[in-house]
Amino acid sequence: MMNRISSFHNYQTVQNDMRRQENKIHENHAQLASGKQLQKPADSPLATHYLQKLKQQTQQLDQYDSAITLSRNRLEHQEVMLGETEQFADSAKRLTMQAINGALSPEDREAKAREVEELAQNFLALANTRDESGNYSFAGTKPKTQPFFVDGRAYFLRG
Repeated sequence: MMNRISSFHNYQTVQNDMRRQENKIHENHAQLASGKQLQKPADSPLATHYLQKLKQQTQQLDQYDSAITLSRNRLEHQEVMLGETEQFADSAKRLTMQAINGALSPEDREAKAREVEELAQNFLALANTRDESGNYSFAGTKPKTQPFFVDGRAYFLRG
């Protein structure tokens, strides 16, 4: 009788080992087919935790990258606008120097004044330019509020 229990126990042990090996082979085939070492979170909870953390860090880096790109584009756009304001200022200075010429008639001086006024309006429009998000580019901490306005013939900065 002792022999019979011992051989059944041996048979059961071998069968269990075969099933374990079969499961390992099945897991290896699944890993090869998917190209992933972890098939489910239960395979390695620690590795799953690290993978989730890595995914979060990747998403954060993508956000940083898009913020850098957006900031760079805004800075380039503002740099172009500042270049245009320099041109407006140079033109206004040139027109003013021409207007103080004593040889000009009052009509010519009036024409120069209209040109300077037009440059000032263009400058104001440029200073109140909005970006792609609808925010005023030069509004500082209140991007939804128009920063510059005209009251009569005087130009003001909203504060």
